[in-house]
Amino acid sequence: ITGGRDGLRIDNSVDNLWIDKNRIHHVAERGIAGRVTNGDALCITQNEIHDTRQSTAANVEGKGIELGGGSSWVVKNSVIAENHVHHTGTVLNKGIGIDIGLGSWGNRIVANHVHHTPSGSPAIFINDALGRSPNIFERNLVHDSGDNGIQAEGGGAIVRSNLLVGPFGNKAFDSSHNVGTVSDLTVIHNTILYSYGAGLKAWTGAPGQTNLVFANNAVYSQICGNLQGYTIWLPAGWTPGPAITIEGN
Repeated sequence: ITGGRDGLRIDNSVDNLWIDKNRIHHVAERGIAGRVTNGDALCITQNEIHDTRQSTAANVEGKGIELGGGSSWVVKNSVIAENHVHHTGTVLNKGIGIDIGLGSWGNRIVANHVHHTPSGSPAIFINDALGRSPNIFERNLVHDSGDNGIQAEGGGAIVRSNLLVGPFGNKAFDSSHNVGTVSDLTVIHNTILYSYGAGLKAWTGAPGQTNLVFANNAVYSQICGNLQGYTIWLPAGWTPGPAITIEGN
């Protein structure tokens, strides 16, 4: 599938849809765009998506796979697995690899290979499930992102058994933004290899934050130029509390 605006666009209310073994490339905007009002039991598997955002128009997205996007576009109980997403946003540097939208829930993002996203575009972007069943991100291989490897802006997610290998334009794993929305986020059994490992600056223990867990991860850091890298970056003045568990790393 090549040419056109989005490679494959899913609209309105849809369920029990399987998208398998396609190659989607050189499209004006996104590879697979799932902006559905009620998406249920979608399966997106074993696709190769690359060279998105060929358009030079302003305010154009070049995401590889986008499911949901705000409270009016919700995807649930779906699987994104074994896809190869790479070289997104190739014209004007705007192309997250895999983006699960705000309010989407109960999805599994498993064993995908995501790399070469541009500056300012994380390989995998995690939004808030808004109190519903968590999205699960597991066994994904992420490397060579122009921004963060995996970025978690909200809660309601389990991030486990992923392999994140630099270089990255920012951090390997990042949860440094939106202090008010980060909650119910479990990050366990991941392997992280990069000078800037896990940025947890939003994990302040502020009112409303609950069930933040970073445990049993292997994080390897090294010298980065003339600066010392870090394995885990916690906010200034951080002290252990009931909302946050950091152990066994």
